[in-house]
Amino acid sequence: MRITGLSESEISQIEGGLKRSPRVDTIQRIALALDVSIDFLLGRYDYEGPLGDALAMESLALFLKSSKLQMTEAQSRALREIAESGSGPQSIRGWKLLVENITTYESSMKSHRE
Repeated sequence: MRITGLSESEISQIEGGLKRSPRVDTIQRIALALDVSIDFLLGRYDYEGPLGDALAMESLALFLKSSKLQMTEAQSRALREIAESGSGPQSIRGWKLLVENITTYESSMKSHRE
């Protein structure tokens, strides 16, 4: 947050999709703080190979650090295994969507069993 000059609330609104059209300079500051291109930040490019693997691991680390979800060590380990396999998302938003989908699936399976 300090690097971007943005408040925690503003970053949270952007990540959560509540602020749909952030200013260009805001996007530039976030990309600079994360050391990624604006195109990558906006999800325009996916990378393959070692760079893609590194981006998946880094975006997962940032997701876990910024997430307010209560995850068990086993859940965190499972996400790291997905990233290490080379099939993980390369953005924080991608990880958020993946975790939301997994959580929804697990809830529906639990309801179905009961």
